[in-house]
Amino acid sequence: MQHTRENPAKPAHGVFDTGNQGVLETVDEAWSRRAMAVSVNEQGARTTYIIPMDRQVGYNAGEKYISITVEHGNEVITAFPRSWN
Repeated sequence: MQHTRENPAKPAHGVFDTGNQGVLETVDEAWSRRAMAVSVNEQGARTTYIIPMDRQVGYNAGEKYISITVEHGNEVITAFPRSWN
């Protein structure tokens, strides 16, 4: 839930445009679309997926992707909106 509000201590910090309301549904939707990931990076027990959402999901322009990092297959470590080059 750290990505539902700004954090001035972090220079780069994706914030969901839904705030607290709807963020879990948005992350669940992204997880269901993980087969469409534009990037999958495995590092030990952790895997990071960058998933296109086909719509704006973050406050910053271009944040139409969600990055989800899981451990041991499906234990969510973090999820946040981001852009993709």
